Amino acid sequence: MNYINFALWLTCLVNVLLIFYGDIRYRIVKHRFLLIIFITSLLSLFFTPEPLTQIAVSTSVFICFFILWLINIVGGGDVKLIGALFLGVNDEYMLAAIVAIGLLGGIQILVMWLMSVYRKKTPFENGIPYTIPIGISGLFFFYMSLI
Repeated sequence: MNYINFALWLTCLVNVLLIFYGDIRYRIVKHRFLLIIFITSLLSLFFTPEPLTQIAVSTSVFICFFILWLINIVGGGDVKLIGALFLGVNDEYMLAAIVAIGLLGGIQILVMWLMSVYRKKTPFENGIPYTIPIGISGLFFFYMSLI
C-alpha cells in the first residue's frame, strides 16, 4: 500500500469514527462526513483495475439498501454511509462485506440486548446505531481493496 492509498483509508477511518460518535450519541449521521467519505471513495477508484464494475456493483448495493430504507428496515444515514463507503470497496469483496455487516450487526444487537437486560431498561428504545457494523465492514474491505 502506498502513501496515497493509506491517506485515503485514514481519511475514511477518521470520518467513520466521527460518524460512529454522532450516531451513538445523537442518532444523527452528519452529511459533511459522508461527503468526505464519498469523495475519498471516488478518488480510490483511480487505483482500482475495473472502476466501472465497482461503480455498478456498489450502486446496486446502494439501491438494495435504499429499498430497505423505503420499507423502514434501515435508517437513511445507514444507506448514505453504504453508498459513500462501498463505492471504494472492490466488487470481489462486496458480498463478503455485506455478510460481515449482517454478522457484526447480529453481534451488536445481541450485546445491546444483553446490556439492556443487565441495566433493566427497554431494549432498542433509541434504535440501533447500524452505522457501526456498516462502517467496520466497509473500512476493512475498503482497506483490502486498496492493498
